[in-house]
Amino acid sequence: MIKPLYGLEPEEADAMHKRMRWELSDAEYFIYIFKPVDKKLIQKFIPPPLRIMPGSPLISVFIQQLTLNGGKGNDSLNYGYLEHFVAALTTYKGRFGVYPLAIFIESDIGAMLGRESFGTAKKVAQFEYERSDAGFSWKVMRRGITLIEASGRFTDMKVDPNNVLRLIRAPSYHLQQIIGPLHGEDYFGYPPRLMEMTPGLKKLHSMKACDDVTLAYHESPFDPICLVRPKEILAVTYLNADTAIEGTGFLEEVDPKTALPFLFSKNDPF
Repeated sequence: MIKPLYGLEPEEADAMHKRMRWELSDAEYFIYIFKPVDKKLIQKFIPPPLRIMPGSPLISVFIQQLTLNGGKGNDSLNYGYLEHFVAALTTYKGRFGVYPLAIFIESDIGAMLGRESFGTAKKVAQFEYERSDAGFSWKVMRRGITLIEASGRFTDMKVDPNNVLRLIRAPSYHLQQIIGPLHGEDYFGYPPRLMEMTPGLKKLHSMKACDDVTLAYHESPFDPICLVRPKEILAVTYLNADTAIEGTGFLEEVDPKTALPFLFSKNDPF
């Protein structure tokens, strides 16, 4: 039992290696673009030197991929890849990108890799997901509380792919912070730094417009995602595609004093 459980067979080991490289084949993306209720609040969650886009638009993206390793599992801890993140549209020195405010993922290995490798604010959550030819529904739950609910139906309307593909290919920015052992003047193990991940769209299988959509963020004392709840949903698009992370990189060090409010490990409200 131990050998296949920990992915020691060649096929499973290769699947785990792809997971660490964040390769998703035949993945489904449900991309919401919306305006938040409180734009001023969103500004407070964007660390310098990032700048939020005018109007403070957010994206809410649900991802599912269940076909790795012939459906037998991809990281020996779950049977696929389920994730939801909400991010602000930002710029770095004029370059368009996204800054995740909260990320929920099904497996603990995915959460650990995201936090320790890239500085992302990932947390383990539970998911309920359904999709048919007519539409879809999502639930994200954590600590026994339903945090996020979304639903919609597919339509035959044509989709302008330019804006959606721009989002898929946009770099994501992350504030990487390692906490020092003393928690005094040398609070950080090294100066906080702004990192980026560059996604790649390897193959687009299909794209659909969605209608009759809903998106609700519920209150929780542990994960106040409701603070960024939507005021108006601007667009929802479904993608089926092969994607991967094509590069990661260091952008610049960040002043520790300005980085303190954005500590994901201790003080991040998400």
